[in-house]
This record gives sequence, C-alpha cells and structure tokens, in this order.
Amino acid sequence: MKNHLLLLLFILLTPTLIWGQKRDTLKLYFDMNSSELSVESKKKINHLLATKEIKALSIIAYTDFVGSEKANFTLSRNRCQSTQEYLLSQSFPNEKIVYTKGLGVHENSNIEHVTDPSDRGIREHRLVEIIYLYDGIKKKKVPASLPKKPVKSKKMLSQAIPDFSKLKVGEKALLEHINFVGGTARFLPEAIPTLKKLLDFMQQNSTVHIQLEGHICCQLNGLDGFDMDARNDSLSLNRARAVFNYLTKNGIDPDRIFYIGRGSSQKIYQIEATEAERTVNRRVEISILKK
Repeated sequence: MKNHLLLLLFILLTPTLIWGQKRDTLKLYFDMNSSELSVESKKKINHLLATKEIKALSIIAYTDFVGSEKANFTLSRNRCQSTQEYLLSQSFPNEKIVYTKGLGVHENSNIEHVTDPSDRGIREHRLVEIIYLYDGIKKKKVPASLPKKPVKSKKMLSQAIPDFSKLKVGEKALLEHINFVGGTARFLPEAIPTLKKLLDFMQQNSTVHIQLEGHICCQLNGLDGFDMDARNDSLSLNRARAVFNYLTKNGIDPDRIFYIGRGSSQKIYQIEATEAERTVNRRVEISILKK
C-alpha cells in the first residue's frame, strides 16, 4: 500500500504537468543482486527517448524478497541511481527527473509467489519503473528562427543583490550566478566571481556572521534532491556546504557561518515551466545574522 501511495503522490503533486498529457510506465528488469542495466533495458530507454516528447518522469526501484531488508533497500537505491545516470548520459535533462526512490522489496514479493523453479526469487519484482508524462511522439527537427534574447524574470532580478555590504541583519539575498552541475554540489565556472566577491566581503567585515541556505529545483512536496557525488538525499544542504567550504578553506572562521538545506520547501516557482525558472529555484541564498 505504501508503494502505491508514493506513486499516487507523484501523480497528485504534478497536476499542471499531467493536465492534457499522457502518462505511461516503462519497466526495466534486473539480474539477481545486480543494479547494472542490461543491454535490453538500455535499448528500451533509448527507444523511449527517441520516440516520445517526455515532459517529466519519476524512477521507482524494487527488489524481490531474496536477501536482507537492509541489502535490498541499498540494492533498490543502486538500481534507481544507475537508471538515472544512464538517462543523464543520454542527455536527458536532470530537471525533468522529478522524483527518484528505491523502495526495497516489492510489496507483493515473497516465496509463496515464486512460479519459476529455476529462479530463487521473482524476476518481475527485480525492476525499475520509469513513470513518464509525455505530449506525443517526437517530431522531426526543423531549422529554428533566430533565438530571442532571454528575458530575466522579475523574481530573479529582485533576488539579485551583489553588494553584500548593503544587506541588513535578517535580510536575505540570492548569491547570483552560484550554479552547479546538475545533481551535484560542484560549482560551474561562472560561480567563481560571486564566490570571490562574498569572500572579499567576509574578509573586509570581520564581525559579520552569515547564514547560507541551499535550495533545489525540480523536486516536489519539500523533498530534497539526490546528490550523485555524495550519494545521499541532501543536495540542497550539500550545495550550501560547498559555499561554506569555499569560504573556510580561504581563511574565514567557520564559527561565522551557519548553513542549512531547504530542499524544495521554498521554491519560487512551484512547477518550473522554463529553464530560467529552474535556475531561480536552483539557488543558494545568504542572510546576515550579525554585523
């Protein structure tokens, strides 16, 4: 029942995505005690990506009943992760992967349901389900007209306060251009100028104490994201910590910095429709605790 509720949650929390769109499920099966995608599973994913205009998807992974509860939970997480990594390797946008979860043993999996005497477990339960929303089949690309100059949203502009000295105690501002490699807490090169500016501010104002808040995009219901490097569900916290680490490694007293991860609990755009909106949600904010 718990597994079905999680899937229902994915459906109910994305009404603007589902409205007017189709939903389907792709099932991938795994060998015993393996999280490696088979050649057949990769072909299925490639065919899906080549033929469907996918708007969003979730990845739900299971194991059969063989093995301990702890081992099966880890195995299901690994299956979920290997599927996500393969999708990303095929240039599928990380922001369209709105939910991932390894649920351990499939709720219907037990020795009483074994039907194949040559299989110690149940192949049908060693699976990943990719639940996806799509508009239809892919159309052939046509030459695009000259791109229009992107327009920054008012929300993005109002959050951008590069002059940290003007911040008052309790006031919060976006660390503009602090961006990360998708699914990780690794800075993109364009983050360095802002990091240096923040470092200069902290060096020149030795009494200032700050709080760093990490936020993510493309997740639902306040949940945090999965960090593919750290392999944990603390992506927003890890991104705030990355800024903390940069400052402390450059001589700033760690006692002057508090950091926290907000997950997707304070999204500016609840359902991101554009890359600009995803960028606004995928952010680190600073507030002044003490001057």
